[in-house]
Amino acid sequence: LYGQIFIEGYPGVDVYVNDRHLGRYGDGQTNGSLYLGGFSAGETVTVRLRTGADITVKGALFVTEDAAAVTAYHDALAAGGCELEKLSPSRFTGSFTTGEGDSLLVLTLPFDTAWRVTLDGQTVRPEEVQGCLMAIPVSAGQHTIAMRYVPAGLISGAALSALAAASCLGTALWERKKRVK
Repeated sequence: LYGQIFIEGYPGVDVYVNDRHLGRYGDGQTNGSLYLGGFSAGETVTVRLRTGADITVKGALFVTEDAAAVTAYHDALAAGGCELEKLSPSRFTGSFTTGEGDSLLVLTLPFDTAWRVTLDGQTVRPEEVQGCLMAIPVSAGQHTIAMRYVPAGLISGAALSALAAASCLGTALWERKKRVK
């Protein structure tokens, strides 16, 4: 069972489930879904909030996880996957096979336009999915992918740094030449 409690102002509360303390929640550092525990179908679950100040609870959302659906989803993902040949913090290459029909290769990387992607040797532009991840449209079959992270300003920054270094070196040589005379 998971819960999300919408508390006005995030003052922080202690959360108890069936009189067992789970910890602090809603203080800005712990804001979002909270794992409340595993329970049997039909079991009564009591969630209690405790705080030293008055709070306003704007709402709450409680959801369960379907273990069979999660297992099926996991098995489907495990059947695919990308075999990585090269991996570093700023680049990787790999290969993968997709099933029938067009689909999306969803990457567990935050969406960022600084990634340069080639799929089967052709440049492709990643899409943003789920408001935060990257995905690449793919057709059925065997594919190779190469990704390289090129931060904005890297090339111009490197050029300016080289120019500054050359200027410093030129100035040092000029000063040395003047002293020798």
